[in-house]
Amino acid sequence: RGGGEAASKAADALTMIAGETGGRAAVAAQTDAIRLLVGLLSSVECAAQACRALMNIALGSPASGTAIASAGGVERLVALLPSDASVGAKAAGALANVLSSNDPNRVAAREAGAVPLLVTMLRGGGEAASKAADALTMIAGETGGRAAVAAQTD
Repeated sequence: RGGGEAASKAADALTMIAGETGGRAAVAAQTDAIRLLVGLLSSVECAAQACRALMNIALGSPASGTAIASAGGVERLVALLPSDASVGAKAAGALANVLSSNDPNRVAAREAGAVPLLVTMLRGGGEAASKAADALTMIAGETGGRAAVAAQTD
């Protein structure tokens, strides 16, 4: 679960593999890889790479989003939102893909406190704001999420 150079290189490799359509499915099918990446979200050295890999794995795959959530990924991604702008942006991007077409994950993100953190990111501008907007759009796709986003942005 720790970081280190080896873990960082492993996260980079999984990111590259998951960035390709065929590779995305191969990595997503490996629940051990998803658990490893979710565990690396706790590592300062590896969080950014793990976010990128999870973002690629979840892209267009609600089933992968479910696997990431089952490994504790939603809560860990939400916990990274207030990190520095670069890591926060990557966490928001990964979160948006994990939430796409997945109401249970949207509820989990809302219940983990994502909405106020994402609204704060919106106000900061830049890439982090863009990724936060994507994640908020996903949360607002669920009825309770719509109300929570509206309450924070009024």
